[in-house]
Amino acid sequence: MIIYEASFTGLVRTIIVIVLAILIIRLISRIILPFVLRYLGKKASEKASEHMRNQFNQRENSGGRVIKDDGNIRVEYMNKKRDKNNDDDDDGEYVDYEEVSK
Repeated sequence: MIIYEASFTGLVRTIIVIVLAILIIRLISRIILPFVLRYLGKKASEKASEHMRNQFNQRENSGGRVIKDDGNIRVEYMNKKRDKNNDDDDDGEYVDYEEVSK
């Protein structure tokens, strides 16, 4: 059985190695991290832009509103001209009420 004995030089060497490792990691992160974040930002921006472009093109080509639901696609065509005389489409119903006080 081998018994190791702790020494002051071993402790100092361990502390120096840990400090140097932290400094190297900080230096690398300051140099590489901005490039990685810029790259990821560009990719996310391009993906969002492409998604919006695809949605716009899909809506323009269909002539109506496209609703996707669990693999089924339902297209609701919207009227190009709404009748201005027909005001009571889905406006609800007027309910007369009376205030009750004690």
